[in-house]
Amino acid sequence: MNKEKFYQSLKNRLKNFDKSEAKSIIEYFDEIIDEKMENGYTEEEAISSLGNVDDIIRAIKTDLVIKRSS
Repeated sequence: MNKEKFYQSLKNRLKNFDKSEAKSIIEYFDEIIDEKMENGYTEEEAISSLGNVDDIIRAIKTDLVIKRSS
């Protein structure tokens, strides 16, 4: 999967999130992907290393619940 498809998939699943939270999440993953590519990963390898988008969204939701309850 390339960045464009990854971000589109991520954005589709972030539609119910606050816009600023969604933007921060996209920027976070953009930094991670760029860093991995700087370290020799291909774009596809960098994205693949992040895992399944559904799993990413579940982890994000869990993190946000914990963050909001703190």
